[in-house]
Amino acid sequence: MQTKTITIEGAPKGQPRPRFSKRGNFVQVFNPDAKLDKNIKAIIAEQVDFEIIKGAVEVDMIFYMPIGKSTSKKNRALMISNEIKHVKKYDIDNLEVKMLNCMSKIAYVDDNQVWKLNSVKLYSEKPRVEITLTY
Repeated sequence: MQTKTITIEGAPKGQPRPRFSKRGNFVQVFNPDAKLDKNIKAIIAEQVDFEIIKGAVEVDMIFYMPIGKSTSKKNRALMISNEIKHVKKYDIDNLEVKMLNCMSKIAYVDDNQVWKLNSVKLYSEKPRVEITLTY
């Protein structure tokens, strides 16, 4: 088994709902985060120094969420020590979907290869996403 880690700096953002617009008799569907997705894919592509995975993949994701600027020192310390859990926006499933979709066709062929997925949201002074692929 091999293990590879990918780190994406910056505050994690969840997959938004698709938006629809109507022009005459035609309905258009668009992703409001297409530019962000493109940037995330570029970061992942820079860090992928291995051949695209074709078999089963186990994915571990740690979402380090930002701490609010107005948070007291006491609460900040409790957040960093994980005594206060991150239960705010974004839902963990939306965070997972965004990362899995962005890694598709770069790290692995398709996200249906993921047979096991472990995720956690933690507070951190340095927001980022750490993804570990085991294959």
